[in-house]
Amino acid sequence: MYRIAIANSCLSTDDLESPHQDIILQYKELPSTEQSVVMNYNNTGKVFTTVVAYNYAMEPSKAVCSDGILRDTTPPKLKNIRVSHAKWRETLFCDGATTFLLTSNMEKIILTIKYPDFQRTCFQINQSMNECNQMIQSLPTRIMENDDAIPEILLNTIPIYTTKEFAFIPSDHIHIDWEIDDGKSQIDDFYIGIARYENDVPCVPTLLDYKPTHRNTRFSFHHAGIGSNEPFYILLKAVNKANLQSTTAIGPFLIDDTPPEYNNIPVVEIKGMSIYISWSKDTFYDAEQRSNIQTIYFQFGK
Repeated sequence: MYRIAIANSCLSTDDLESPHQDIILQYKELPSTEQSVVMNYNNTGKVFTTVVAYNYAMEPSKAVCSDGILRDTTPPKLKNIRVSHAKWRETLFCDGATTFLLTSNMEKIILTIKYPDFQRTCFQINQSMNECNQMIQSLPTRIMENDDAIPEILLNTIPIYTTKEFAFIPSDHIHIDWEIDDGKSQIDDFYIGIARYENDVPCVPTLLDYKPTHRNTRFSFHHAGIGSNEPFYILLKAVNKANLQSTTAIGPFLIDDTPPEYNNIPVVEIKGMSIYISWSKDTFYDAEQRSNIQTIYFQFGK
């Protein structure tokens, strides 16, 4: 005969002699012909299984205790996802009463907004994140020491984030790394895939099928074979030991491997003690970029 018990700690043979003690959460007796058993336990937390075998004279063996068993009911969460050299334009993301500034380096900053009109506008937008696209939540978070310095008039000029906001990388050599945001969840593996850009955020890879990372928290595609005119998402799937999983779609991305061009040379004028440099909206352009060129640098030299 076997006596099997589930408890919050390993039990002794004497503990199983009185199976109705408060320390025992589940208990079963099995004939010696059985070699397995199913026991239902719906609570969370770490538990231990203890087994004692009895011979025909009902002499017990030493108690054998399993390693701790942790019932995991939540899928793994990822954080601090970074795609090397990825850039996009700065936008604002409104999540209820919380406003994020999404920086050009694909990081997020929580803003403390003290302008009632802007707060109301952002709260009314209240962009929600669906189950598949957890990208905003998983982006790295950066702290802005003095966000009160951002005037309301500047906030009103920053566009609102949409899922059609493209990010750009310089080649099809793609490197991505991330962290796990769930200390209790034991990871079985991570999987990386690439999906075509469509109207909806994808949940399954359609360009390159999932590849395991063997529990590494980084992965590189060497020459992924994606053209510069072919927008795509990177899909990162995490699966834990309980076979629960979550998928995060990062993107959409475009490969931009050419520098910006110009239609004409900016006009330079000297007026008194000042130098004026002027250009129009279509002076500079980038055929691979879906939005206007955001930053222009200049320098003086001999």
